[in-house]
Amino acid sequence: MQAFEEKVGKMKTISGITERREKVVMILHTHVVENLKDRAQRENRTISDVIEEAVLRLSEDETNNLRVRQNAVKNFCSNPFKLSTVEVEELMNQDPYEV
Repeated sequence: MQAFEEKVGKMKTISGITERREKVVMILHTHVVENLKDRAQRENRTISDVIEEAVLRLSEDETNNLRVRQNAVKNFCSNPFKLSTVEVEELMNQDPYEV
């Protein structure tokens, strides 16, 4: 098993931190693969780097969205009648099913 990890596991430095990379196999629609190849080529990057950035951004967006919702609940519960019209409209316009 260790020989396999040495063969497949790759090291990459991100922001000064060396992290192990792991090989992942996935099946994607042909048009998605073409878009990935085009973007990677335009940006002179690997397909893996493009996918990794997208996954990290998605995770970051979800975390930020959760913080916004938690702050909205905290503000509403602590001062329910002191919300501005804009704040109430923002809360009402959020999609409760959006993750």
